Amino acid sequence: MESKNILLKKKEFILNNYLSVVELKAIKPTKFLFLIKDEIKTLLRFYSKKEIHLMINTVFEKDLSLSLLYLFCSENMDLDSKSDSKSRAGVKDSKINSNAKNIVNNVDDLTNNTLDFISKNLPKKQI
Repeated sequence: MESKNILLKKKEFILNNYLSVVELKAIKPTKFLFLIKDEIKTLLRFYSKKEIHLMINTVFEKDLSLSLLYLFCSENMDLDSKSDSKSRAGVKDSKINSNAKNIVNNVDDLTNNTLDFISKNLPKKQI
């Protein structure tokens, strides 16, 4: 699996720069997930969380629980996509508001034009 290369490179990097093999196996699962957060984010574009879980456990020889990975992803990965969708929604809201102002102006113009038309074309009461 080619995606394991990403994880293998990260494992090499961690072992060469930060931790020994023993420390890597002993690190708390949550801290470990934060170490590989960017790689998880990249893999999420192409794989399910279950597949990523299997890859992580295989490459790093860890026994992470699937539920921990799901929780980690829901708390740390989905926030970025939610903020993106909120910012996109903000852009849509501003467009809708500007369109609504134009519609209101058009309705006001239409109302004025209608009243003018009615006042000019309706027969006047005779007293």
